[in-house]
Amino acid sequence: MRWPRLERILTRAPLSYRVVRQSGSHKTLESTGRPTLRLSFHDRQELPGSIIRKILVQDVGLSDADARALLQATENGMTIHLDVHLDTADSGSMVWWADTADIPGLTVAAPSLRELEILSREAVLEAGVDDPAVELRLVDEAPPSSAEITARADWTEPAGTAADASRTAGHLAKT
Repeated sequence: MRWPRLERILTRAPLSYRVVRQSGSHKTLESTGRPTLRLSFHDRQELPGSIIRKILVQDVGLSDADARALLQATENGMTIHLDVHLDTADSGSMVWWADTADIPGLTVAAPSLRELEILSREAVLEAGVDDPAVELRLVDEAPPSSAEITARADWTEPAGTAADASRTAGHLAKT
């Protein structure tokens, strides 16, 4: 692992460190309720596992199991499974939303399934998972047909989205 990836792990939830001072490659990171870190690594430098363990376990104070789980959750190529739901909002418009047990607290909502796919990937990247595979699984009732969407006077969907939703929904794994 290289320093930029470890820095992303440190600065995102659940650790939430922030860089408070920097001079060249020397950085001071602070997080509420955690010890201050003073680290110096070059971006292209490959960090050995012993250094990563020292930082996460000895310096930050995580248990070995918590450090391993945190590293595994941000591994390249990890597949994030999002459960997709379709609800009717108070206004009567339809809303797609997704959540996941893989990243606690991650919930994404959008007016179309296609936008939900895009926003879900962005949210997973923001959560610190490098190069994730995002898999959507439909867990609620089947999505409405294009005719049902068109029949709703209050539903306004961007052009082509209803067809995208119907086509994409056919690829979702029904659980």
